[in-house]
Amino acid sequence: MTSAFCITTDAAYFLPALCAAHSIRRQPDGDGLDIFVICRAGEAPPGMHLRDGINLISVDLDDMSRGAPTDGFSPAVYRRLFLDRVLPAAITRIVSLDADILVGAGGLAALRDLDLRGFPLAAACDMIFLKQFGGGALARNFALHRAKLGLAPQTPYFNNGVTVIDRRAWVAQGIGDAALRYVLDHPAACSFLEQDGLNAVVKGRFALLSPRYNFMGDFFALDLETLLDPIVRHFVTRPKPWEIAPWNGRDDIPAIYRDFFADIGAWPATPDLPALPSEDDVNWRQFRARLLDWLKAQDFADGWKLPEQQ
Repeated sequence: MTSAFCITTDAAYFLPALCAAHSIRRQPDGDGLDIFVICRAGEAPPGMHLRDGINLISVDLDDMSRGAPTDGFSPAVYRRLFLDRVLPAAITRIVSLDADILVGAGGLAALRDLDLRGFPLAAACDMIFLKQFGGGALARNFALHRAKLGLAPQTPYFNNGVTVIDRRAWVAQGIGDAALRYVLDHPAACSFLEQDGLNAVVKGRFALLSPRYNFMGDFFALDLETLLDPIVRHFVTRPKPWEIAPWNGRDDIPAIYRDFFADIGAWPATPDLPALPSEDDVNWRQFRARLLDWLKAQDFADGWKLPEQQ
């Protein structure tokens, strides 16, 4: 099997995307991975040379999503629906990654051979879906949001920031095209853009990754990093850790970005993008306890089991 690890970005997120790519390569299993950064021509900084065998694909896919809503976000999010159109023909597995991630704890090579259990893709549940365990307005509103996508209350909803794709099944089932068509036909229901379109089309038919592979957002507030030992830290909320220090009361993650940008001699501009919804009425203790109970009950495709708590 030939796999590609793809980070789709635009000009605003190009340098964080490059940092993400290097974080993949720096892991003990990173040397043998084919890593691609994908953007439009002209979105990479002038004179920027990618190191460590990281590949740049400059391609214009935005005409394919013309007319799709962006709600202030970058249209680059739709490009990941069409990675099958631009990657070499030999690639049979695509690992699609957001630009605002850092990889550690051993790396991503295990995703090359992950058993997708007959599904076209694997992904982790979105943090907002899991916040149903903590109650509050955000959880209630997100339940209504999923209902507008035609999803039953308990149908799992995945985050598209780390998605493992069987290219043949993706193409055969027309998932990218169907997701875009859903967004175009239901723009008011798709505030999370292509991610909503994908979830509406897939309807829970995906292999479940553990949150080790997509440790996102509010998970950082639950004192779970030691227990879960995340492989992919995903900074879904604003500000991003390269925009502010300390970030969430810590400086180690901003320091990774600062050191990387200093090494390459380039610094990203702060993009003017909206923040994700935030609510302060979540019962955090309840959220943590119920989340741990849920984790214990899952059969994750990556084989991870929640360790016995001390």
